[in-house]
Amino acid sequence: GVNEITPLSCRHSERKELKLERIQKILTSACKQSLKFTIPKLNPLQKLDEFVSTNSHARKYIAYCDENAIHLKGAYHGGFDAIIMIGPEGDFTKDEVAMAAKNEFEIVSLGKSRLRLETAGVFAATIFNLANQ
Repeated sequence: GVNEITPLSCRHSERKELKLERIQKILTSACKQSLKFTIPKLNPLQKLDEFVSTNSHARKYIAYCDENAIHLKGAYHGGFDAIIMIGPEGDFTKDEVAMAAKNEFEIVSLGKSRLRLETAGVFAATIFNLANQ
């Protein structure tokens, strides 16, 4: 399961403010519908540079549209906590990816198809879930 969601403010982000109450209602509704009893913690909007510099013992990944990047399903093998950053529409900039890589984020691909933000998050969570079965 997804434990936390942290919206990020990136160079290509379309929104600079979020209605966290609305997002929290959507999370609650989705959890009820799926019969999931633990609602993920919704963190406030955070700048990308602050997020990548946060210390964590989890494996860290950044999804990036790069044909040379290893697919997430080949990078993550289960058995440990993971963090994945999903980029805004227009993807992360090269500088943002380099900053994440400097902070121990592994650059991964989510496949050849370009996914919407919401879809990419669910897709990545599914890969993590399947690897931990």
